[in-house]
Amino acid sequence: IKNTFGKAPGELVMDSTAFLDWLNHRKSEFGLHSKTQPDDAGRLKNAFWVMEDGWEIWCALGDKTVILFDTTHGTNQCGLRLGLFCTVDSCGLTRIIAASLLSDEKHLSFKWVMDEFTSFFGAPGIVLTDQCPKIAKAIQLSWVQAVHLLCTYHLGQNVIKHIRPLFWGTGAGKEWNYFYGKWWKVAKKCCSTSIRTFDEDWNALLDLINRQFNANPHLSKAHNAALEHMEHLRDIKEKWASRWTCSHFTR
Repeated sequence: IKNTFGKAPGELVMDSTAFLDWLNHRKSEFGLHSKTQPDDAGRLKNAFWVMEDGWEIWCALGDKTVILFDTTHGTNQCGLRLGLFCTVDSCGLTRIIAASLLSDEKHLSFKWVMDEFTSFFGAPGIVLTDQCPKIAKAIQLSWVQAVHLLCTYHLGQNVIKHIRPLFWGTGAGKEWNYFYGKWWKVAKKCCSTSIRTFDEDWNALLDLINRQFNANPHLSKAHNAALEHMEHLRDIKEKWASRWTCSHFTR
């Protein structure tokens, strides 16, 4: 692997020597596993490394291997995506057990890093992600037996993005806070017997959306977008609503 990487010849090229030296030092001094992947030009494309105590934390999980995998877009001057593999230890603390740098968010890059994770840790039993379709495709290829669930934090952010625009105007802030609070109650309701009441709870949310539109009929575009997003969430409810997902964590 060359010591430099960039998006294309002639564009900004960064020196990765220190990063590669750091990975090699961790491996030689502490036995911490890492792997890099070059692109066709020999430049650094992807990297994966295990965090200190990552293996011990993983082993302590026993057969309840749950991870959250998330990538952050373009948080450095090279536009690389930092991907973190996190879990929750026996003390209830969030722990990072491995990390990655990805040059793109194509499903093959996600598959590469998931395969590297598997080669060291083994495949997880449950994996939580955002709604990225490329990550979902990679999971289907690399972690066939894993239960794939969706992170409600990310879902909540998308609810703000797609539904909040409908709650516009005088007094709408209060109405929005009420709706958003009710949405979280629906998301977190975890009694398995409440599965039969999901439709009732969901229709109550739809009533709030329609009521807001009736008070602001000029917001038809925002209303349609809100209903479309709600329909999408309902279609995948088994992947995020606690009344379904809780069974995977209490076996």
